[in-house]
Amino acid sequence: MPTIVAARGSYLVVAISMAFALLVLPQLALAYNVVMVTPPDVDSYTTIDAPELERAYYGDLLGFPQTYRIVLASSSEVTFQIAEPDIEQMYGPVSVIVVREVERGVEEVARLDANAIGEVTERVHSTGDSYRLGERFTETLEPGTYLIEVSNGDNLGKYVIRFGTEPLPESLGYIGTLKQIYAIKQFFGKPAVAVLQSPYYYVPTILLMVLLFVWYRRRMKLAHA
Repeated sequence: MPTIVAARGSYLVVAISMAFALLVLPQLALAYNVVMVTPPDVDSYTTIDAPELERAYYGDLLGFPQTYRIVLASSSEVTFQIAEPDIEQMYGPVSVIVVREVERGVEEVARLDANAIGEVTERVHSTGDSYRLGERFTETLEPGTYLIEVSNGDNLGKYVIRFGTEPLPESLGYIGTLKQIYAIKQFFGKPAVAVLQSPYYYVPTILLMVLLFVWYRRRMKLAHA
């Protein structure tokens, strides 16, 4: 009878652990699909195919401004927000200007206040990282081609620009999410072990430890039965 009770208790621990993992991980999904941006030169740009979808572009200014391009076939609401990783940087906050291509060059649509960056900070629990948030742009734009330029005085330093309000129609999957979290840690300049700040890593690790502990306890009980 004690052996049966112990076995039932072991199964209960395993069931609770698995239920915890299944309930917690989906609630901590990454809010944005992560895209690492590495334009080769000042004349290159990153095309935003579907600005309504939630994507976060992680960029590192390397001596020149970086530009994002949106082509709208019809009037559409475009939303994005600039942010910076909450790490020490030697350079000033980035500024953002939005322009529309016209027949003779471009015309300015909006300019975001660089001084607003850092007034609000945000901690993303799915990765365990923090950001200094900047101004949010939300406007219904007419059909046309728009350029969004990110820069600062030195054109050096890391930034994040988050587009969209609608989730991606397809899931990244567990492995895809792990890869994105690892890429974010590298962007922050953190060691590889820092991935354990994310529940996507430490929840399964804790679950594995629980399962190993239960297996070891059962083995010891059977050995002394």
